[in-house]
Order: sequence, then structure tokens, then C-alpha cells
Amino acid sequence: MRERVNYVNASIEAKERGIRVIETRDASVRDYAGSLHLEAKGSLGEHSVTGALLGDGEIRLTDVDEFPINVPPHSAYAVYPAP
Repeated sequence: MRERVNYVNASIEAKERGIRVIETRDASVRDYAGSLHLEAKGSLGEHSVTGALLGDGEIRLTDVDEFPINVPPHSAYAVYPAP
């Protein structure tokens, strides 16, 4: 990577790496300042994670592989698929 990814260069960096970015905005939602949904698809399967920046500045993980959660981000998590 040439430089750190930031708000200004994020879309360019994503496009260069073949990452599709879809940005939506909804002014009627006031509890969230922003939300980010990531999906990874490959030969080993598909996974997704969603996070939110709340209006008070708190960051929360809100969804892992379509399973709703509400936890603060941490450097390590163990996520196991349901049997």
C-alpha cells in the first residue's frame, strides 16, 4: 500500500483492488452517524460483518454472517458457525 487509506482516498484504493463500494445515506436515521458492511467471498466460502458508528461516537459491531450482535470492537473474537 502506498499510503494509509483515509476518507479522501478510500474509493480510489478500493477500486484499484477490485473492491466494490456501495454508499447509501438516509437522513431520517439519527441514531447512527455511519455504518459499514463488509463481505468477503472466496473459494472457502462467504462471510460478512457490519459495524456502526453511533450518534454519540461509540463504535459497535452489529452483525456477523447475518447474525445480529451488539458488541464494541476488540482486537480478537472467536466466531463459530452454528451446528
